[in-house]
Amino acid sequence: GKTDAKKRACQEIAEEDSEDSDGFVGPSLSDAAPARKKRVLEYEQVYLDNLPMGVNYERSFMHRDVVTHIKVTHTDFVITASQDGHIKFWKKMEVGVEFVKHFRAHMGVISDVAVNSTGSLLATCGTDKAVKVFDVINFDMVNRIPLPFSPSCCAWAHKGSANKAVVAVGSAESGDVALFDARGEKEPAAVFKGHRAPLRAIQYHTQLDCMVRPHPRDASEAGRSHLPRLRAAP
Repeated sequence: GKTDAKKRACQEIAEEDSEDSDGFVGPSLSDAAPARKKRVLEYEQVYLDNLPMGVNYERSFMHRDVVTHIKVTHTDFVITASQDGHIKFWKKMEVGVEFVKHFRAHMGVISDVAVNSTGSLLATCGTDKAVKVFDVINFDMVNRIPLPFSPSCCAWAHKGSANKAVVAVGSAESGDVALFDARGEKEPAAVFKGHRAPLRAIQYHTQLDCMVRPHPRDASEAGRSHLPRLRAAP
């Protein structure tokens, strides 16, 4: 009847569509897609050859920028500073080091970092014209000293038994060295003007109670010029 005729007609149409599909000639979708180029890292083998292989290398304690200073204290702290103004405190453990605290110490580049002879105080100076003083044992900032000049270097200028903690700061604009009470006034306790050129480094000699600096023409020169003896202001 009419129902059988409709079924046969539907079957014939389905068979024709199947034959047309099987006979399709042309590129597939996968052939039409462009081939992706394999990403090649320049000097890849050089990087692979220089990966750390030491047995003590377990993890990387990274700064976000280039590390410029590293200090290790007698109190078993490691302090690192990067050129973006950040410093990090680490505690030396029996195995490895443990992260303690992170500070955004300066709004510019850190010029220098200094730890006193007992390892209890840290001073940093930067291009933002400021000195920051930190209590290393309690890893806390205890003072901020604004400067009238851009600093080039800093060093602690007191013995461990001294009543006052004195920090010396060299100027990047002249040969001046200013002394500050690290926990007291913002004004310098004394200023020495004994140098014709800006200082690149200063260092305190505990036994002789004086500051020494490299010769400005040759940092490796044996001769050193001595500043006057430094005494904390009464």
